Amino acid sequence: MMYWKLFKLEESCKQDPAICPNMCGRRYVGVARKSHLKRHLFYECGVPRQFECSLCLKQFKQKVHLKGHLLSKHSIIE
Repeated sequence: MMYWKLFKLEESCKQDPAICPNMCGRRYVGVARKSHLKRHLFYECGVPRQFECSLCLKQFKQKVHLKGHLLSKHSIIE
């Protein structure tokens, strides 16, 4: 699975804008398009939300987003 994602990433980044190969429609332009598309493929596109706030039950796809939520909404520093 990892190899297939990396192959799709390489093929998609040859163009500007780079378009998500999973057909979600996300587009990335400029010199950072490869890193942005890679983050999208591995952490956002089709990935279930696995991090949940224990206070309000809001769910996040990345732990860093949960930490930001805890700080900004509940004034909790982990």
